[in-house]
Amino acid sequence: MSCASPCELGHVDWYNDLLYSHNIKYWISDSEYWKSDVLEGDRGGRDVNSTTASGIEYLPRSRRRQLVVAALLSYPVAYAVLVALKQTSLNRWIILAVFGLLLLPTLATLSVGYRYARGRIDGRHLRLDERDLALRQQAYALSHRVLAVIVVAATAVTEIYLTSGNTLRLDANTFLPAVMWLALYIPALPSLMLAWIETDRPADA
Repeated sequence: MSCASPCELGHVDWYNDLLYSHNIKYWISDSEYWKSDVLEGDRGGRDVNSTTASGIEYLPRSRRRQLVVAALLSYPVAYAVLVALKQTSLNRWIILAVFGLLLLPTLATLSVGYRYARGRIDGRHLRLDERDLALRQQAYALSHRVLAVIVVAATAVTEIYLTSGNTLRLDANTFLPAVMWLALYIPALPSLMLAWIETDRPADA
């Protein structure tokens, strides 16, 4: 009987060590929420809370909102410049080259938005916690509202243009830019809105 208790304790210690070696977990405080190592989930998924953040994830919200505004405005500005240049005598290849250069800020800011989201919008290969699920829902809701505002504004501008005695011809010159806008922004809006609404993350201590 005197040996039973130490033996049982030794067995428990060995079992705990085995569990610890196969299921390592890090308990982190709120101030270290974004600084944990990458952990693999039981089903091959990756816990988004455990992702090591890079400089993009640590951008302050004010800076992120500036990038979101730049992303939303850069393509319309590039298209407006394209329309203006078409009225000049410049060679069309020069015009296309200028338009391509003006598209670079659009692609760069959209890439920042995707990189900031880190897959939290589509949720593939990630195990999202309640906080990230709530943020994703808010991002989708806000992106729907932004898209509705853009559609209403575009409809109003078109209506004013047509009722002012002008005509609008639907051809490749008017259809392709709209398709390009849809292809660029519809998938990116939730990621951009996530960058817009999320609060600042704690800096490294």
